[in-house]
Amino acid sequence: MYEPGDQDKTCFFISVKQANRVCFFYYKGEFSMHELNQSSKKRIRKDAIEGARLYQKYLVPNTFLIVTEDGKSKEVCFNKKDFAHLVGVRSSLNDLDFYNHCTQGTLVESNINEQQYYDFGTIRKKIVRIKKINKIMYANADTNLILINLHTNTVDFPLAIESPKDKMVVAFTGNDNHARSLRNNNQTNFDEKKKIIAIFSKKRDSKEKYTQLVYLKDYQTLKAIYEDFNENVSVDLLNNYEKI
Repeated sequence: MYEPGDQDKTCFFISVKQANRVCFFYYKGEFSMHELNQSSKKRIRKDAIEGARLYQKYLVPNTFLIVTEDGKSKEVCFNKKDFAHLVGVRSSLNDLDFYNHCTQGTLVESNINEQQYYDFGTIRKKIVRIKKINKIMYANADTNLILINLHTNTVDFPLAIESPKDKMVVAFTGNDNHARSLRNNNQTNFDEKKKIIAIFSKKRDSKEKYTQLVYLKDYQTLKAIYEDFNENVSVDLLNNYEKI
């Protein structure tokens, strides 16, 4: 279920499925549909395919461990079936098929519905961000921030990552902290903001320790404040940095 934008103006109920239950929210906003022309569909198709391939290559195969400046850590992941929701486009395909068609390059304009919850201006901003979503982990970690309890008009997310450089926020939900919302960072309301000092990754569903370093601000600081370092991070990775 897609969330209508903050600009909407009348009242209605929407439902959002979370953790095997359907939650109903009272939303104050105008619920109107917007029509896409063929040129807009073509642009969406191109950018969705490009974004999906980056999402597939860098994010879906891994689980990430993020350590913040207070010595606490959170695991996050990215699911195939959430990609369509992150793009924010209504399609004739189910969510998993939409993702697969994008990664395979077989998505066609007719798969994209003419009637959309968002106007093309809003969708365009989303698809520009989807082409940069891998940066939320790999490119801008020195300036990215962890947001605790991100509040939106319809759903509260326990965790989010903000990229000020790319003006976007990825919000996570569920017991596994999977990415579920991609939005502009000028619409954020949160309880707490933290700096990131390290990001590690490992293969999805692996029960082993984290074996790959994605980002490290300062090793000595990390070791001093992160009490679970030896428990969660590979000894080999630890030994490599002990020698530096």
